[in-house]
Amino acid sequence: MFIQRPVYLRKIEPFIDKAVVKIVTGVRRCGKSVLMLQVMDLLKSQGVEDGRIVLMNFDTFETGERPDASEVYQALKARSRAAGARIYVFLDEIQELRGWEKLVNSCITELDVDVYLTGSNSKMLSREYASMLTGRYVTINVYPFSFSETLAMRQLHGQETTRQEAFNGYLLYGGMPFVCQLDDGHSKLQYLRDVAEAIISKDITERYKVRDLDLLKRTVAFLMSTIGNMSSANNIANYFRAQGRAVSWETVSNYVEYLKTACLFLPAAQIDVSGKAILRASEKLYLTDHGFREAIYGKNLTNASQVLENIVYLELLRHEYQVNIGRVGRQEVDFVAKRDGRVLYVQVCYLLASDEIAQRELRPLQQIKDNYPKLILSLDPIDLSRDGIQHLSIIDFLAEDYAARQH
Repeated sequence: MFIQRPVYLRKIEPFIDKAVVKIVTGVRRCGKSVLMLQVMDLLKSQGVEDGRIVLMNFDTFETGERPDASEVYQALKARSRAAGARIYVFLDEIQELRGWEKLVNSCITELDVDVYLTGSNSKMLSREYASMLTGRYVTINVYPFSFSETLAMRQLHGQETTRQEAFNGYLLYGGMPFVCQLDDGHSKLQYLRDVAEAIISKDITERYKVRDLDLLKRTVAFLMSTIGNMSSANNIANYFRAQGRAVSWETVSNYVEYLKTACLFLPAAQIDVSGKAILRASEKLYLTDHGFREAIYGKNLTNASQVLENIVYLELLRHEYQVNIGRVGRQEVDFVAKRDGRVLYVQVCYLLASDEIAQRELRPLQQIKDNYPKLILSLDPIDLSRDGIQHLSIIDFLAEDYAARQH
């Protein structure tokens, strides 16, 4: 049993039957394939017959081992002729098909088709392909379950718990859809390790012919340990050199780019809040699901502040905010989130346990002189709002989809 994912269905639905390719991207096993099945169900509810819907998964042997793109095109051409009407084509994990760009372009220019693609590669749209399609595509980024989605999954499976108990599990194990169906912690961590290994081996090592697998894995562990810190290829390389490991800046830079392309890590650049300019080459990298951190590096509970920041970052991305790290003078604002011409400033803290901590979190927001909403999120159970700055419980912020309602 799977929950509906209306956040993503609403993004796709306006483009159904429009002359654009729908490209759904996200980390391996985050729910892209199930989302495509839900789009297919939506089409059937609108009267589209089963014979006009075609699903091909290129990450299985169902379509043959490494099929030829021209053979796939001929098969789709035959289905289109047999249907005598528009067909709806779903090509799952399309990056596994060599020559898929030409296949898709041929379909949309020569056949009456509505095309949907999924892929575990954030740079599926190469410069050449983007030029070939000349604007005839739309990208939908899919992420693992939000906290509110994990609550819906618990309800669907009859798991009665309090919000706090559910959040404790979410903080530790994250929101990968299959994890939410497992009962014990050992199984959850084993599954997350296996998925991470598949990402590292298949989506990175094989695809980019990585020679130093040990260094790649060490880079992953380093980035997991430093979530919420500014990072660059230079400081990562310097760290390894200090450990006695000879490594070049170029190699580390390539590995970081591969990790981002595989959707395992997501970047947030730093901007000056007053001037809105991007400040420097370094950036913060967040995991696409913090459960991977517990499975590989551990310490999600020990370093809860870092994990909470990661959770809030992903929540803002889910609701189509452009998210940056803010700088106000020498002060840092955790997130400057922009959407539809509006801005939301967010500070994330574990607990506002003392007046000193509260002042430290408030100070950057107090220096921002515009009238856009300013939030402090923490695990404190009481409302500590002050000076026009709203304080919310992180659990309530997530469970009640606060970010989705800020239009």
